[in-house]
Amino acid sequence: MTTLTIDRLSSTTHGGDDSIARRTERLLAEVAEHWLDAAIEDAGLPPGLWCVERLNVVVTLDFSRPDRELADTWAAAVVEVLRSALNGDAVTSADTANALVRRVHVKQRAAEAGSPITVVHFGSELRALADLIAGIGLGRLGHAWAWRQAGLLSSGDPEPSHSPAEAIIAAARRFPQHLVTGLSRAIREVGLAPLTRALGTRGWVALATLVWEQIGGFTPSIFDGSADRPNGNRTLATMLHRQSTFAAQLTNSRLRPNRETLVALAVLSVAEQDPGALARADGPRLVEQVAGLLGSEAASDKPLPLDQPTKVWSTSWAGLPFFLAAAEEAGIPELLLADPALADRPLRWIMHALAQRLVPLAEDDPAALVLAGLHPSEPLPTEKAAPPSPSELDSLREYAAHWTTVAMLRLDREDEQLAALELAQRQGVIEGEPGLLEVVLRLDEVNIDVRRAGLDIDPGWLPWLGAIVRYRYE
Repeated sequence: MTTLTIDRLSSTTHGGDDSIARRTERLLAEVAEHWLDAAIEDAGLPPGLWCVERLNVVVTLDFSRPDRELADTWAAAVVEVLRSALNGDAVTSADTANALVRRVHVKQRAAEAGSPITVVHFGSELRALADLIAGIGLGRLGHAWAWRQAGLLSSGDPEPSHSPAEAIIAAARRFPQHLVTGLSRAIREVGLAPLTRALGTRGWVALATLVWEQIGGFTPSIFDGSADRPNGNRTLATMLHRQSTFAAQLTNSRLRPNRETLVALAVLSVAEQDPGALARADGPRLVEQVAGLLGSEAASDKPLPLDQPTKVWSTSWAGLPFFLAAAEEAGIPELLLADPALADRPLRWIMHALAQRLVPLAEDDPAALVLAGLHPSEPLPTEKAAPPSPSELDSLREYAAHWTTVAMLRLDREDEQLAALELAQRQGVIEGEPGLLEVVLRLDEVNIDVRRAGLDIDPGWLPWLGAIVRYRYE
């Protein structure tokens, strides 16, 4: 999807009388409200968030023609110049890990190319937030105008140059669904030390609190250590610490944060690897155990690179994520998090194991990873994990059968197993990136019964899964 945001659209009329000027103002409003969207859609501009600092468009209008024709001409001229800006050859470039930045000459039929203009492209809102966090951490504020165009900051927010922590927090509150992944991307780009200087203890605590509040089960006393905690799960804490980007970057930074900052980093570590764990009864104790490991042990797993090789992730089970529509009715994830038999397993491991018991698919099938909140480019939850025990297998089979029953009630089907296979077995591909999962299905896979049952409605952001899940038919 291509998103274009225009902060201010104004016109200057050369020639003509007052009536022409008034007509021009009316036409500009119509272009902005109606015809520009259609022209952009027809133009097939590249997907993503495109930010252009300033764009001058020269258009010649024949006012003897009807307003509809003039509006079409005007919108087409704007799109022509936009296309030239977005696809133009760069005079200079200054890319970052999360943004493409170009200085380009813009060509248009009605005028000679003027001075180069700056174009910033973010592949997604997630990438835009990561660029803001990394940029403010380094004091690299040249994209601040683009962050505002992308909706990360508004005119009433603190200035990044004077209040870096407050600016990051303001952006995070607008896009909490991207915060953990955005922070993870940012620290892999610039390291933990610059962000710690920008945020300070108060900033880290504010971000960790925001994350935990979105998932549920937040305990304010976690940061001051004033409450007694039940025994936590050392096995799970060790696993989450070992796999955490935040833990690895803390080791590399050689920083010695205070207790509050360590706890905040522990919250983010848990949210990155197993967000559902924060909603467990022993979530606070688990966070404290991870915080203790952050302060004394090095993380052993190497963080993922920022960019994965381009690949099409095809699956014959693209309808499997439709089960997410019935998760709440089936008591998921609450039942899974409360089961003692599954206490040593991250929720993503459990969801991935359930996928293989809902339908007969391989463990590395992209659809199984989506059900677990993971992108196919990410490691399998089963890597370095012990096989399930007999008691775990019993629980998994029970929950898979229960979830199937609940989902099939939506379809009013009594032949549950056959109906589950028919629901899940659809051709599709998985797009997006970690934290943002897009399931693309063929248009001929649309089913009126599935649509009526609400099973293919976008789940959107699932805080307990740590991902946004979307569906698209094409």
